[in-house]
Amino acid sequence: MFKHMIVVLLLTLLSGCVRPTAQPASPSAVDKKALIGIWAMLPLKNGIANVVEFRADDQVLLHSFNCENPQIKMGVEQSHYAVDKSSQTIRLTSSDNATQLKILGIIGRVLKLKQPIDFENESLTFYYLKVAQVVPLCGMYKPEDKSQKTAFKPSDFIAAPGIPKHKDLDKFVGKWQSKNVTQLEIVKDKQGRFTLFNAADNNWRYLFNNVHWVGDELNFNSYAYSEKPELFDHPFHKSQIPTQIRLLPNDRMRMTIEIDGDKSVFELTRE
Repeated sequence: MFKHMIVVLLLTLLSGCVRPTAQPASPSAVDKKALIGIWAMLPLKNGIANVVEFRADDQVLLHSFNCENPQIKMGVEQSHYAVDKSSQTIRLTSSDNATQLKILGIIGRVLKLKQPIDFENESLTFYYLKVAQVVPLCGMYKPEDKSQKTAFKPSDFIAAPGIPKHKDLDKFVGKWQSKNVTQLEIVKDKQGRFTLFNAADNNWRYLFNNVHWVGDELNFNSYAYSEKPELFDHPFHKSQIPTQIRLLPNDRMRMTIEIDGDKSVFELTRE
């Protein structure tokens, strides 16, 4: 899973896209020249409305926005891109990974892309409008379309728990607890890759994405859902919580979570 650009790009696919009302039948082939510029995503049911900036120097910037929580700054992700006109694909690369998007066409000011989902053997389609500046299209957001009282499906939240490289990352590895209950685990596999993890319990399953560093603080989104229909109306079901963790001396960790704009700070200890 692409840990920088595509992690945030996949956030744009969580709940499906708002589709343009009219489309010509046969969009023409797209090359790099046609992509250069700023593209704002049509807002999704969960409020995600990211803006992508394709530059002439082969760099692409992903500006993250959420119309439900516009005050939360999710940062900018930078990657390299290359367009293959013959296959109509965009290859995105960072220092440690790569991914590929299928270009379905540019129709007027609308860019249509398709992103495969590796673990589901399917793909998701999303749309962008070409704009003059980096501003999300929150005026088109319709929060009344959002429903959490339903069973979880893979497109609700695209898990991307991989952690980017950092000089102190090995010190984060392990299980971290509060009041003898594990709150978070950071795992290192045999290939040297690091991931966020939280074991499922009888009621809840946990996923993570938008994992990135801000200095020595690891930022990510934590998501929880239940497979029990009787819990579909519980506030925790399909909840998404911005989270930050930072190491403290003596095997301690500070965790900060944000719910409806209010921040809470906890101290965790290593198990």
